[in-house]
Amino acid sequence: MRMRLAILAMPLVVIAGVVSASGQDATLRYRWIKGDETRYRFSQQASTTMSGLPGLGEMTIGQTMVQVVRNTVQDVTADNTAIVRQTFESIRLEANSPAGRTVFDSTAPDKPSDSPTATVAAMMSAMVGESITLAIAPSGTILRVEGMTAIFDKAMKALPPQGPATAPVFDQLKRSMNDDTFRGMVEQGFGFFPERSVKVGDTWTSQSDVMNPLLGRITTVRTYRLDRIESREGASLAHIAVTLAMKQTGPAATAIPGINAAMEEGTSTGEIVFDATKGRVQQATFSSEMPMNLSIGPPGTDPVSAKGLVRTTLTMELVEK
Repeated sequence: MRMRLAILAMPLVVIAGVVSASGQDATLRYRWIKGDETRYRFSQQASTTMSGLPGLGEMTIGQTMVQVVRNTVQDVTADNTAIVRQTFESIRLEANSPAGRTVFDSTAPDKPSDSPTATVAAMMSAMVGESITLAIAPSGTILRVEGMTAIFDKAMKALPPQGPATAPVFDQLKRSMNDDTFRGMVEQGFGFFPERSVKVGDTWTSQSDVMNPLLGRITTVRTYRLDRIESREGASLAHIAVTLAMKQTGPAATAIPGINAAMEEGTSTGEIVFDATKGRVQQATFSSEMPMNLSIGPPGTDPVSAKGLVRTTLTMELVEK
């Protein structure tokens, strides 16, 4: 669930860069115009490999998710803070595991009725058409998020009543998917830009914390580097390399019975390309690896140790009207 929802927080941005006349440096700022709309398609492929589970050998779970999100600038305040409404227009999710294949497509005329696909469909359908509102400072800092708590509550109400075995899991998810904690996830995608102008080769960093329902607090340090500025068909395109170092820095707020997880340091690399002439992201790609050590077993028994590795590839692209 964290991976599925974390994707909603990836770069849903309109970034404006002012390129110098020499073409050698740029001032990166978030600029917004009231009434502007942009659409982005996010494609995420995730593969989780588990080893060490008795009788299962090496197990792989694959997931592909595609979303289309519309951003509408509702207002721009005097200090250039933007009020942006993000609407989830469509979602397609496909998961493959030893238990079988699950597919949900919000654009399909017929909705699945078999379990567990119907459960996934109920949660995803609750999100389609809903919106969250963001207040974004010129530097990229997310000042507040409104709407995610309500969306998650709606998704939970679409599910059947939870039993004793699954209730703690959904309680953990509720703790991590509210307006405040989701703000940290969104901020990772928007990034942080320095006040100074930067030239090709310059780097800058930012840091944020995100609560994960299984791993607790995850601290992420992001390093940005302006690689190059190219001219293409009259537009100036800035290429920014991004490296992320992710580390578990705190235990989960409430342990899920029978599962204890420890994350080794994860890494992610990628590139953001934005059109500085039109002031919007053109494309972004990220690849990440997150290794984990798991201890699994009911309380009072000897736990089983297992290892996990999550590999994720994310692509964001502008959808022209």
